[in-house]
Amino acid sequence: MLRFITKKEYWKIIQDGIEEQLHPSGKPWHLKDIQDAVAAHYLLPTRGLKIAEIGGGKSRVLQSLSERNDVYNIDKFDGSNNGPKKKF
Repeated sequence: MLRFITKKEYWKIIQDGIEEQLHPSGKPWHLKDIQDAVAAHYLLPTRGLKIAEIGGGKSRVLQSLSERNDVYNIDKFDGSNNGPKKKF
């Protein structure tokens, strides 16, 4: 199911401080950072799930999710499309 994130949801995510949790350096945000924050907003409260990120490369979210869930990073790690060549 495809669902768009509303501005109201996005501003709540920012107010909840999720971006600081994921990127404490204070660097400017990019589109992938926003995607990470939205995913984290919905998934950080979860417990006991099996979560897979397909094509995650060097995942920016799985480490935080692994504290209370079983996580899997499914990737070839072959360097294609500027992706990683090895597991991190």
